[in-house]
Amino acid sequence: MSDKLAEFRERMVAFEQQKRELDKARKEAINDLLAQRRDVDRQLREMGYNDKEQGDDQSEPVSNVPRARTGKPATQSTCSICRGLPGHDGRAHRGQVIRAAFTLQELREKNLPTWAESGAKEPVAEENGRERKRRPGGFTKDQVTPRWD
Repeated sequence: MSDKLAEFRERMVAFEQQKRELDKARKEAINDLLAQRRDVDRQLREMGYNDKEQGDDQSEPVSNVPRARTGKPATQSTCSICRGLPGHDGRAHRGQVIRAAFTLQELREKNLPTWAESGAKEPVAEENGRERKRRPGGFTKDQVTPRWD
């Protein structure tokens, strides 16, 4: 058993030594290439080459600053699924399997304004006094055009 352990340790030492040698060779190769690059850049500058004048935009560093957003924030928009309830938009309904207007309890859980708190006019129910039945996706029957005709 100790023979196998000794053999394993010898192989590990040899492996570590080989790894150090390869890392040293890699670093030397990188340093050589960087020195050649500096020489080439110096020679180009001496000849009057300027990559910015030539229109080479690849040398410019890329900015990590995000672009300005163009749309309204969700808190200032109205939700088409909740029939115009302000304070959120349709993205708030992502977790719903069947997109439907939030109940009063769901609005409170999500810290969204209710109709009374928002000051917006609540949508009127249909003529028969009942609310329109919503289909998946938040559309009413008259908003969906059938595929057969």
